[in-house]
Amino acid sequence: IYDQGARNFWVHNTDPLRCLAQNIAKFGSDPSSLDRLGCTSEHILATKHLNLQLDVLYTKFRGRYTDSNITYVEISTIKSKLQTNCKLLSIRELFAGFEQLIMACCDCGYGYGGPPRNYDNRISCRQTKVVNGATITAQGCSGTENVNWDGTHYSEAANQYVSSQILTGKYYDPP
Repeated sequence: IYDQGARNFWVHNTDPLRCLAQNIAKFGSDPSSLDRLGCTSEHILATKHLNLQLDVLYTKFRGRYTDSNITYVEISTIKSKLQTNCKLLSIRELFAGFEQLIMACCDCGYGYGGPPRNYDNRISCRQTKVVNGATITAQGCSGTENVNWDGTHYSEAANQYVSSQILTGKYYDPP
């Protein structure tokens, strides 16, 4: 991309995805593998390792392409703040905050799978399938009080919070 003339780059790290319903369903069957939030703890070390390597690569790029604007965005910090403080955060004055951290909101909080995750890997949001002899449709939802949308993605409301934090500029390097 640089060789084709690009000079402005945005690099962001990743969050551990530890609180997404799919990961909890897959890796959280043993209660000792869950943290105090009910999220998987094994993804944290892998994410930290990946982000450390990404930071080293980012530093190399900044040194090599001095005629470019390369901005590193600390997405991991933003999403960790969202995960640990979800009930206190408000993305709009209309919301008291996120009520559900790990429960997917597919089907407006009553999707196939039931509490506590509202997730079943046999059927995805907006799909109709026959499960155990019954035809099931998991409807999508707006998810204004859920961090999780379909078990594998953040809800629109959670993404709005993340983007509002990105736009503050507080999580940029360089500022």
